[in-house]
Parts: sequence; C-alpha cells; structure tokens
Amino acid sequence: MAKPTSTRADLRRQICRSLGMEFFKRFQEYANCDSDSSASEVIDSSLTQPDDYWKNMWFYVARDSDTTGNADNVRFIDHFDASQDKLFLEYPLSGSPSTATQYEIHNVFSTFEIHDAINEAIRSGFPEFFDVITDETLIYEADKLEYSLSGLGTAPWIIRAVYIEQPEKSQTGTTTASTNTTISDSTANFSEVTSGWIVSIYDGTGSGQQRTVSSVLGAQITISTVWTTNPDTTSKYRVWDPNEQYESWYRIISWDLDSEEYPGILYFAHRYVSLYGARIRLVYASEPIELDTDDTTATVVPKEYVIAKAIEILAASRIAVNSADRSKYANMEQLYRIRAEDYKSRNGFRMGSLHMRIRGSDGTPLSTNLEDPLWR
Repeated sequence: MAKPTSTRADLRRQICRSLGMEFFKRFQEYANCDSDSSASEVIDSSLTQPDDYWKNMWFYVARDSDTTGNADNVRFIDHFDASQDKLFLEYPLSGSPSTATQYEIHNVFSTFEIHDAINEAIRSGFPEFFDVITDETLIYEADKLEYSLSGLGTAPWIIRAVYIEQPEKSQTGTTTASTNTTISDSTANFSEVTSGWIVSIYDGTGSGQQRTVSSVLGAQITISTVWTTNPDTTSKYRVWDPNEQYESWYRIISWDLDSEEYPGILYFAHRYVSLYGARIRLVYASEPIELDTDDTTATVVPKEYVIAKAIEILAASRIAVNSADRSKYANMEQLYRIRAEDYKSRNGFRMGSLHMRIRGSDGTPLSTNLEDPLWR
C-alpha cells in the first residue's frame, strides 16, 4: 500500500486553520472572485465584514485560468470597502480575476512565508522520512557494465534493488533507416507491433534511448516523442509489449555502486545478452521532493510532522522581532518543536530489508539481499 501524501494546498490550509487565520474561520477552502473584479480591486459578495477588516493581510490566488497568469500571485491588501465588498490591492494582479479565480487571505504570515516553511519542514524530515522511487528510464545496453545515474529524474540516496525487464513479446534487429520520429528495418515484420509498445536502441548510434510506439506502417515504426539522437544503420533496437512479461522482472544479484549513499554510477558484474534493450528498474530511497505547486505535486512526509514543523519555523521567525508578541511566538515555537520532534522519533519510515554488499572469491562485487528468495 502506498504511503499517504499531502499537497501544498492541503498543508497550507491546515496550517492556516491551526494558526486561527480569519479567512479559514469563515471558508473551508477557497473563495471565488465576482465577475466585476479588476486586477487591482477584487470583489466578492461573500465578504461581509466591516470596513478594513481584511486590511494588512495577504491576498493569494490559489487557482485561476491559464490565460490570466494570476495563479500564485500574492498581493498585500491596502484597504477593504465593506459597502462594495471590495479588496484594494497594493499593486495589480497579472490579469483581471473572473468567477473561476479562487483565492485565500492570509494574516500574520504571508503566503510566501508559509510555502517556504512547508518546504523547510519537508527538508528537515529527512532522513527519517523519504521517498521511494521506482525508475525505469535506463536501458540495458550491449557490452555495457557501467551506467551513470546522473540523468535520473530524482537523485537516489540509497538503492534498494535492481531489476532487468523480461519481455515476452519482443523483436530485435538493426535499423536500416530513420528520421527524428521513426525507425525502419527493411528485414523486419512488425505486424504484431501496436501503439503502446516500447522501442529502445541498445547498441550503436543513439544507444540508451527508449520511446513509446505511436503507430506502425509496414517496416516503419513511428514514435510518440522525437529521438534525442537519431539512430542510423549502426543502431540495434528492441521493440516489445511492456504488458507481456515472463512472470516478473529479473532481480539482479551482481551489481555495485561507486558510493553507498548518493551513488553516481551503477556497475553490473555480468552481461545479460538475451536482455539487451530491455529496461533497467531501480528501486531506491531519495530525499523527499519539495512542493512548488498547489495540486500537481505531493509529499510523503506525514502531514502531522510538516504542519507542526512549519508552524515551529514560522513562530521562530517572529521571536527576534522587538514586539509584545515575542514571548507568545517563543512559546509557540517550543510547543510545536516538541510536537514535530516527537512525531518524527515515533513515526520515522523503515527502510526495510537493505541489501548486504559482499564480494565473491574472485573479487566480483555482489549486492545480495539475504532474504531474497531468488538468491541461491
């Protein structure tokens, strides 16, 4: 079962409710602008509070149409006119809001401070809280035992397991012609190949690339995304149905790394000739990603920890301020620091059964999980 995740929007709203922000006493999530709003004067008939009730707070556009460019705009509120239900902004938004514009109002802490505190909390949760990534972007290439990990979408911290795909339905051959979106093999029969299959280059020019098949016409395969390097007549390919596998991916026993933590190079000890062109699957732990959008990314760091830690960070930012509230924020910082650390100490993720690195009598590096039933 996958770990629960939280979006930035979820975390921000819960932090705001925990801090007792005025907007979140009245609205469960977002509010919407009225149609007669302008870029510098926002109207919402649901704002029925007295004059200047929202003054000196922060107006945040959480969601909007792509055409306005307003999403993530933050503006200081100079004035609120109760008779018009109108917020006067310090300077204009990127475009005029519409009824599709969803906003929040934050007080005490600005939206930028809240978002920064969320990401700082996520960073501080590592290594007790980490992401587990399954990456299948590397291709097993001919006569190649050393693979750079620098191009992975997320940098690995600790690699837990390495597999090679075992396609049941596949063909191999040599390219006779190509364009930036096709390969052809005049000797091949691609009658069984359909859209959704994968084609890879495992030797020669363009080796290491994989693409999804979009269509097939005779001896020509068209791909969905252009090649980074066009194959040529030196290029050997494999094309296969990723939904048809021999039982499961083959777990590799003999592999090594240039570093136990944050490795940059993966080494194989043996060549698996029959699997040239298949994908390599890496399962690894990584630092949790930070959140730079409201809904398209999420963190596995538990919300209980992120919320407590973020409030601790926000409160700490006010302790040095010379004001009557200094002691209040100092107490808040201490309370939420204890909550965050207690939660982390009791609920840190378990790495599970890690690989044990040993070497054979011939000095070959072996990475072996002693609980792995494939190990003999």
